Amino acid sequence: MRKKKPFIYFDKLTKWNIVVIAIYFIFTLFVIFNYTLGEVNAGDILIFYALLPHLVGYFFMYKALRNFTMYSICFGFAIVHVFLYFLFRGSPKLQMVKGDPSPLLLNSIVLIVLFQVLRYLSIKMQKREFVVPAKGGGKDLFDNIELSGTDYLLFVIYWASFGGLVYLAFANG
Repeated sequence: MRKKKPFIYFDKLTKWNIVVIAIYFIFTLFVIFNYTLGEVNAGDILIFYALLPHLVGYFFMYKALRNFTMYSICFGFAIVHVFLYFLFRGSPKLQMVKGDPSPLLLNSIVLIVLFQVLRYLSIKMQKREFVVPAKGGGKDLFDNIELSGTDYLLFVIYWASFGGLVYLAFANG
C-alpha cells in the first residue's frame, strides 16, 4: 500500500510538468511581445492566455497541482498575471466589443488558491484527494477513484466561481 502524502509536499517535477511549464512560459513571452508590438488580435490572444491555465490545470493537471513544487510555479505565473494586468489594463490595443479582457488575468490568483481550498475540503470531508469528474460519470481520469456527490459539489463550486469571475472581469472591464 502506498504511503499517503501530507497535504503540503514538495516532489520533483515530472518531465511532462517541465514541458507544460516551458510551453506556458513561452506562451507568456509571446503574449507580452504580441502586446508590445501591437499585433492584431491581442485581445483574443489575451483571453485565451488568461483562461487556458484554468481549463488545463483543472481538468488535466489537478494531480500535478497537488505537488507544491508545481503549485508554487503555477502560483508564480498567477503573480505574473497580476503584473501583466497592471501593464495591459485600459490599453486601446486590447479593446474589444465587450471591453478590456485584461481583468481576466486577476482571476488566476483567486482560482489557484480556490483549487487548494477545494482540495483541502475534499481531504477533510472525504479523507481523500480532490479529483475531477470525468465526462459521462464513472471514475476520475488519473486516480481511478469512484466519484461521490462531494466531488460533483466541488466541481460545481470551482466552475461557478470561474464563470462568476469571468463575468465580473467583463462587467468591470
